[in-house]
Amino acid sequence: MRPTDAVDLIPHPLATQTSPVRAVHASLSRDLGGLRIDAALCGAKDALLVPAGTSSVRRDGLWRHTCIEFFAGPLSSTEYLEFNLSPAGEWALYHFKDTRDPLPLPSASPPQVQVQWAGQDLRVVARLAVNEWAVSWIEEELSVGLSAVLESRSGALSYHAIHHPRDVPDFHDRRGWIGRLEATGSRGMT
Repeated sequence: MRPTDAVDLIPHPLATQTSPVRAVHASLSRDLGGLRIDAALCGAKDALLVPAGTSSVRRDGLWRHTCIEFFAGPLSSTEYLEFNLSPAGEWALYHFKDTRDPLPLPSASPPQVQVQWAGQDLRVVARLAVNEWAVSWIEEELSVGLSAVLESRSGALSYHAIHHPRDVPDFHDRRGWIGRLEATGSRGMT
């Protein structure tokens, strides 16, 4: 159940002792109206703690439990967005001027979220409308970091990303954002 154009998210080598999944694959793409994140958590049925519910409420602190994330910012600026999505449908969107330097929260409609089990695998797909975001760079080429925080049934957290540049998990570190999303009109990540 690998999404089209997906990259493998690898567990953090020091902070992840065990993972509640066999593999994590994720992709980010965009079109004229939005961004689409597609994540597959393979082998998740027995060990992954999936938050209950199907709420589309905007909520902080999703990274404390099972959560899919992406970070994206233009190559020409230090500005970036962070998006968090719980498989329960809760979501968060943050806007930063520079690393962990917050700007006012961007307005956004709740994402369209689909969550589907296929045997042992969990697939989470979300589409965000971006035409209402008050960020000037939405049509530029973006640097992208895809990541996931996964909670096991025992409560242990594991940290997965395209690349881990530090000895502690830090998804805000742009050195880990090795994906590229071309300007609007292109399909997916490179």
